Amino acid sequence: MRGTILGALVLVAVWPIDVQAQSYRQLSLWCYGQSTDAETVQGCDAVIRWSRETPRDTGTAFYNRGITHRNQGCLDRAIALQPGDPDALLGRGLAHHGKGDVAGGDADIAAAKAGKAALSDAVARSGVK
Repeated sequence: MRGTILGALVLVAVWPIDVQAQSYRQLSLWCYGQSTDAETVQGCDAVIRWSRETPRDTGTAFYNRGITHRNQGCLDRAIALQPGDPDALLGRGLAHHGKGDVAGGDADIAAAKAGKAALSDAVARSGVK
């Protein structure tokens, strides 16, 4: 009986209750690899904030985080780290359009165009008028 109780206590003591990233490497893997939505957002937030990656990989982190937020229906949180960023506004605008919110999408796309003239080409390629 004592062995069973002791074994159960040891199991409870070593069983991970809440998995947390232990390093930047783990966070990076969560951002770029197969992980839960919460892990992807946590990992990509770290990659974006810590600015250790190349511009291309940082862009991928923004993309992965944005796709995860869009899939969760959290369009406003997707650009919380860089509000007013034209690329983020364009992505949110296109996501609004995809969900049927044309007015919200048009407002974000207009704000994105005002912030960066080169986005006009990207908007034209997306098929949104």
